[in-house]
Amino acid sequence: MILTKKGQFPLTYFFAILIAFILGNLLMNRPILFSLFFITCIGGYYFFTDRTDVLFLMLTGMILFIPWQKPAFEGGWGIPSGKILDIPIPVTVVIMGFFAFAFILRTLFKKELRSRRKIPLFNFFLFYLIIGLISSVLNVNSGQNLWFLFFQFLIPVFFIFYGSYFACKNRNEFLYIISGLILFISAIGLYAIFEFLTKSNPVETFFAPYFPGRWSPFSYVEGINQYCRVAATLGNSTFLGSTLVAGICLALGFFSYSKTLFKKFAFFCSILINFIALGLSANRGGILGLIIAILVFSILIGKKKFKEILLYVFLPVLLITLCFIWSFALVFLEPRFSLENVLGSSSFQHRINAYYITVNFLRHNPLFGMGFANFEEMYYKITTPFIMQIPTMDNMFLAILSFTGILGLISFASILLSLFGKITIMLKKLAGSEFFLIYTSLFCGLIALLVSFMFYDAIGHLAVSFMFWSLAGIGITVFEDPESFKNID
Repeated sequence: MILTKKGQFPLTYFFAILIAFILGNLLMNRPILFSLFFITCIGGYYFFTDRTDVLFLMLTGMILFIPWQKPAFEGGWGIPSGKILDIPIPVTVVIMGFFAFAFILRTLFKKELRSRRKIPLFNFFLFYLIIGLISSVLNVNSGQNLWFLFFQFLIPVFFIFYGSYFACKNRNEFLYIISGLILFISAIGLYAIFEFLTKSNPVETFFAPYFPGRWSPFSYVEGINQYCRVAATLGNSTFLGSTLVAGICLALGFFSYSKTLFKKFAFFCSILINFIALGLSANRGGILGLIIAILVFSILIGKKKFKEILLYVFLPVLLITLCFIWSFALVFLEPRFSLENVLGSSSFQHRINAYYITVNFLRHNPLFGMGFANFEEMYYKITTPFIMQIPTMDNMFLAILSFTGILGLISFASILLSLFGKITIMLKKLAGSEFFLIYTSLFCGLIALLVSFMFYDAIGHLAVSFMFWSLAGIGITVFEDPESFKNID
C-alpha cells in the first residue's frame, strides 16, 4: 500500500511516479501521459478507500508543480518545469478535472459528511456571486465578464475552499494536509535555490539526458528579469514569494509544537530553505507580509515562547540567509531593496497610479464597477493622466473594487471578515492547547498572503489562490469541533 492511514505518503508516492515516468519513456515513448495515467490510477484507489485528504494533496501537487504561465520568450513570466517537460495544458486540465470530479463524488457519497456538516460562508459567497452577475451583465463584453467570473474566480475559489474543508474531516487529516503543504512548498524552495545557483531548470538538468529531443534548452533565470529573481515552478517571482511566506508560517507552527529534536530540525530546515528562496525571489510584498505575520504570531503566542523561537529559529535562519545572499546574490538583489530605487521605480509608481485609476473607473459605475474583462478597454477609453506600467492593478483589492464596484468590495470583504472572525474565535477556544501553535501559524499564513495580495492581483492565478483558500477551508474545519483538535497524538 502506497499510503497507510498513518500518512506514509511522500517518498513512496514520489518513487512510484518516477518509475512510471521511466517505464513510460521506455515502453510507450510518452512518459508524461503515462505518468498522468498512473497518477490517475492511484487517485482512483484513494477515491474508493475514502482518502479525500490524499486526493486533495495530489491535486495540490499538480497545481503547484504544473505551470499555468507562458515562458519568458513568449511574453510570459518564466519557464516552469511543465513547459520544459512539454506537458500540454489540455492534458493537465483533464487530469485536474478528474480529481475535482472524484473529490466531489467522494464527498457526496460520504453520508456522515452530508449529515453533520453545514456549509460555512455560503451566504457570503452567494452575495458576491449576485453582485458579480449584475456587474457582468450591466457592462460591455458581458459574455467574457461571466466567463471570468465563473471559471477564473468563483469556481476555483469555491471549489478550493470547500474542497479543503471537506477533505479535512478530523485533526489527523488536518495535520496530514498541512504537513503535505509544507513539504511541497519546501520542494519549491529547493527548486528555486537550485535554479538561482545553476541558472538552469532542475527538471531539465536531471531529466534531459534521459529524454533527448523533448527539451528546449535555455537559461531560466536570465530570461525573467535583470535582477535574476527566481520563480521556480510558479513561473512568477511574486507568486513564488507569496507561496513561500505561507510555507514559512506553517513550518514555524510545527517547529514550535514539535517535541523531538529530529522534527524540530526538519521544520527548521524547511524554514531556512524557504527564507533563502524568498530572498532570491526578491518579492517585497511577500517579505512585508511575512514581517507582519511574524509580529502577529509573536503577540499571540506570548513573549516567552517567541523569545525561544527568536533565539533558535529566526536568528540562525537570518544569519545563514544573509550569508548566502551576501556570497551569491548581493549584486543582483541590492538594487531591488535600495530605498532610493524602490521609491523611484516604475513598479512603485505603477502601484500608486492604480489607486487614482480605480477612482476614475468608479466614477462611471461606482456600485457595480466595470466588469471582469474590461480593464484594458476602459483604461484606454477613460482619459487619465496616470500611466500604468502594465495593464493590471497589481492589487487584488483594487481589482475587485474596479471589477465589481463598491458593493462587490463590500461583499468580498464580508467573506474575509467572517472567515477571520471564525478563526479568531477558534484561537481563543484553543488557547493553552498543543494545537494552538499550529492553528496560530495557519492564521498568520493567511495574514501574510493577504498582505502580499495588496501588491499584485491574485484573482485568476490558480496557484496562489489555491494556497490562500485551501488554508482558509482547512482552518474553518476546526470551527465545528474545536475540542477534538486541542491535543495532538
